[in-house]
Amino acid sequence: MKPLQNMNNIEKGRLFLGLFPERLPEMLRSVQDGYKDLTLNEQALRPLWDGSLFRFDLWYSLAASAADTAARFGSTTGTQQLTEKLFAGHTAAYTIDCISRQAHALPDLAENTAYKAAVKMLFGCYTAIPCQKDSTDVEPKN
Repeated sequence: MKPLQNMNNIEKGRLFLGLFPERLPEMLRSVQDGYKDLTLNEQALRPLWDGSLFRFDLWYSLAASAADTAARFGSTTGTQQLTEKLFAGHTAAYTIDCISRQAHALPDLAENTAYKAAVKMLFGCYTAIPCQKDSTDVEPKN
């Protein structure tokens, strides 16, 4: 296996889904729900969109594509094909954003600890979720 810093998003996505196969339906729902939220709130979000990384139209297009992939291939495709679609190119930014939001919203229960830590380790503090210190952070010693 490659060192983490040498992995691309597809490899990280494959590793992530391999570690938590039971969470795949939940992760796919988060991708689809993110698109639904954008669609339902498009008129309100569009003028407020700061789009520091992506313009709203591009983000919306990525969301639509990822949601379509999740709906069409999620239950019938192996994780390799699914990760190649959801974690490739700019679509990876949207997918990772959804996973980060979903993990961030999970309650602080023992069964969520490893999942939240894996999201943070593999995908870092992603743009949509402000980095917050938690019990897994280690303070450097002077």
